[in-house]
Amino acid sequence: MHLSPSLVLFSALLSSTGYAAPTAKCADGERAIYLQTNAKEGNNIVAIPIGSDGTLGAGVLHSSLGKGGNHVDGMTGMSVAPDGLLSQSAVAVAGNYLFTVNAMSNSAVMYRINPKNATNLSVYKEVPVQGTFPNTIAASSKHKIACVATTGKSNGVSCATFDDRQGLSAFDALRPLGLNQTTPPSGPPNTVSQIGFTEDEDFLVVTVKADPPTKKPGFVAVYQVEGKRVARDAARSSPAGTAILFSFDQIPHTNKFIVTDPSIGAAILDLNTETCDVTTYKAINITGQKATCWSTISPATGTAFVADGGVNRLVEINVKDGNIVNIYNYTNGDLGLFDLRAIGDYVYALAPGNGTTVLPSVTVVKAKTGKMVQHLSLATLGVTVNVQGMAFFG
Repeated sequence: MHLSPSLVLFSALLSSTGYAAPTAKCADGERAIYLQTNAKEGNNIVAIPIGSDGTLGAGVLHSSLGKGGNHVDGMTGMSVAPDGLLSQSAVAVAGNYLFTVNAMSNSAVMYRINPKNATNLSVYKEVPVQGTFPNTIAASSKHKIACVATTGKSNGVSCATFDDRQGLSAFDALRPLGLNQTTPPSGPPNTVSQIGFTEDEDFLVVTVKADPPTKKPGFVAVYQVEGKRVARDAARSSPAGTAILFSFDQIPHTNKFIVTDPSIGAAILDLNTETCDVTTYKAINITGQKATCWSTISPATGTAFVADGGVNRLVEINVKDGNIVNIYNYTNGDLGLFDLRAIGDYVYALAPGNGTTVLPSVTVVKAKTGKMVQHLSLATLGVTVNVQGMAFFG
């Protein structure tokens, strides 16, 4: 999340009140990370191969057939970047398929991934979504459905089936989230943060940020999933001690989640699968944090890593008790870290830069030591400060 004036005020107001399995060694080309450029003039997927030693190779661009977009600052009304989408999971992978959203085209796109060369993508048709300004997407291999959350004037959740022959089907009717918004949205408050399926893929989870001026709390919406159908209605919870609910990652083999929240830092939340209620297991105060908004869980360490858009560091958290294990500070010139994924022995973290003096890059870190092993510039691909999201294959 960009440190816009409204976010600084928002965080100050709130603070004054109150996993994927480890992968075997793969041949070069069989693994990749994916970002989206989120460019207004034409959005693209950035596909970057992961070598057998964990380092990244040269990236490839693939059109997403639509246009990216940026939210506007709630105080100044100016377009905001980085973190124009205000979200985690702007790209998603399920099986051999990649999915992304086009914020200002109000559309979603699916690609087939070549498992022998994961940067080789075949795009299906662009499909309109329900609502405006889609900013986060999730897909289920089990149910063969993809779901998008929109956070513009018309906001909510809509889902579509997918298959190898046709790609995405038409998206179903909007499940409204009831946010009083504009298109593009004004934020960070009162916007959608992330959509995602649970580990068993039988629940769909959405996080939404609070709106203090109207005294509306942040909330987690949980939809039950049966077959290829997502329930029309969600159970909504506002877990105690949280407000700016942002990213979430499920702690493997549990019903708990690590969630980022820049009003405090992070939290561990607990999902009751009988009632779909979500409660706070532990609030995690991170000293010195500015905008802790993105998260991942490492299969190598079993710990969570959270990233701060305003501080160039990773904070490692024990997911069993919520204690901070390590804080790794970096001196590579980045201003902060955004979307990130843990893959095998490494953590890959996106640093979009500031659009002027600091260029976009990806930092590669050894999970067990926190040591940076690579700092890959994205500037040669024409990637700008608008770059967003991260997913992986392999």
